[in-house]
Amino acid sequence: MGSSTRWRPQSVVSARITPLRLECFEQLPKHARRCVFWEVDPTALGCDDRLADPEFEKEAWLSMVMLEWGACGQIAVPVAAGAPDDEGAASNQAEAPCVGYALYAPPGAVPTHKVTALRTLAFPGPSIKTPPLEALPLGARVAVARIENRMAVTPSGGYLPAAHLAPLDKNESDFVAVAERFLGTPYLWGGKTALGLDCSGLVQVALTACGVACPRDSDMQEAALGTAVPVDPSALSRGDLVFWKGHVAIVRDRSNLLHANAYHMAVAIEPIADAVVRIRNAGSEITSIRRIVSS
Repeated sequence: MGSSTRWRPQSVVSARITPLRLECFEQLPKHARRCVFWEVDPTALGCDDRLADPEFEKEAWLSMVMLEWGACGQIAVPVAAGAPDDEGAASNQAEAPCVGYALYAPPGAVPTHKVTALRTLAFPGPSIKTPPLEALPLGARVAVARIENRMAVTPSGGYLPAAHLAPLDKNESDFVAVAERFLGTPYLWGGKTALGLDCSGLVQVALTACGVACPRDSDMQEAALGTAVPVDPSALSRGDLVFWKGHVAIVRDRSNLLHANAYHMAVAIEPIADAVVRIRNAGSEITSIRRIVSS
């Protein structure tokens, strides 16, 4: 029988490490139950690029790995002061939220490569004449089980052009050049693919391709990225980020910016002087300039 005792922080003096079992799924933190970044092959997602029930997919993945591999994680469950170390105590702890966890899986179950093309297609077989299963954006991560001729094959049977993939540890060297590849892409608030993107989405995708961790929104990027330099539009360098309230642009060269913006409704190159005047006339001044230093 389950215990009605509630765990209080002052009564917890240690934790017991136990194998993760399927019945312990609800003990995982909510973010862990919903995160399927590593577990779900994007070639099997379907056209809307979203999961209706990520917790169901995570639980299904755990079940599959446990069935085929035997184990896929450990959890730390709290042990109260003076609690007996027996099966009864263990069953009483089965309903307590875990205080730590680690998940793992065989190599075939986690991504090995990422998409380096602006967009690539996954096919159900080796022939590129068959209707594609899915289109994957720049940066999408996939597990590659093997290479057949010029195609990379995923564990679920998707075939992708191997030329459009690179190992996870291979990064681009120039994030401005990555951003320039999106020139002309439609502006889409909240977007971050070649189908459409916004100002901060362009910055995030380009920096991520170079292995630079980057937050999603422009205010978070302004707080986290690079180092501040004087707000002097005449002293800008390629790769500087120029911030206004709610907007960010990438310095392409000493005279021009590259940014996804609603004025052009696209990723566009715009003279720095023109952009500063236009945005000032709309009621906003430059708030900061951040310099991204290459590692």
